[in-house]
Amino acid sequence: MDISNLMVIVYASDMKRSFEFYKDKLGLTPRSDDINPYWNEFHTANSIIALHSDGQPVAALAPALSLVVNDLESARNECNNRGCNFGEIEHPHPGVSFCHTKDPDGVVIYLHG
Repeated sequence: MDISNLMVIVYASDMKRSFEFYKDKLGLTPRSDDINPYWNEFHTANSIIALHSDGQPVAALAPALSLVVNDLESARNECNNRGCNFGEIEHPHPGVSFCHTKDPDGVVIYLHG
């Protein structure tokens, strides 16, 4: 099996609200600026984050997204200036640094540096 890309599907209870969060606050680039009520993709370096909505409530135990960035402090500040509310940078182990926030449906999003 040859895997060329990774796609993470994030279930959204309110597509417009989630689309705006990932685009305007997190700063990801959507495949299209037209919001589809059921499926929208945000392409990153080697992965795709797809928002999916079928009109059902979002499960309480959603997956977490971890975005690896080159400059953690700069990325955190940039996202927080857009209203993401990433917490303080944590250093739980040598060589491990991250901060986190939640999207509108409570999906945990980490920035790892």
